[in-house]
Amino acid sequence: MKKIIFLLMCGVNFSLSAGNLKAIVNDAPIFESEVSDRVALLTAQQPALLQSMNSSELEKMALDNLVEEYLKIQKSQALGVKVSEDEIDQAIAHLEQQNGFSMGGLAKMLAEQNVPMKTLRQQVYGDLVWLSYARSNIKKVSIPDSAVESRLKQIQSDMAKET
Repeated sequence: MKKIIFLLMCGVNFSLSAGNLKAIVNDAPIFESEVSDRVALLTAQQPALLQSMNSSELEKMALDNLVEEYLKIQKSQALGVKVSEDEIDQAIAHLEQQNGFSMGGLAKMLAEQNVPMKTLRQQVYGDLVWLSYARSNIKKVSIPDSAVESRLKQIQSDMAKET
């Protein structure tokens, strides 16, 4: 019994050393440091946010994004959806290419703006697992061309009647 209490106390002390608790998403804590890092990432991604929003609005947006991301990750993990570190690396490389960065340039830019790379990696991970989850649950529907043509004719007929 003493070992359990000791372990619980260690866990509480560890959690408290991570900073102020901002939210709990299905037993997963989100700490103030994560929110601050996400604010920094958001403003690095969209510098205009600094001019259009005050700090409390930015913090709320960052926290909302984190909560949504945690929910997506938890749902995906519960269903066994996995994303590898290599897939995350590829996605980041693609982001660099799309934004005209050389390889490693995104990490350098984020470091210059005091944004931990782990913050971007977590965001990319959340996006990738949710995309994988969504892709695996999309039901393909085939609509015959004749049905589309029939519906278009009906819409055109309805439009002609209204004029």
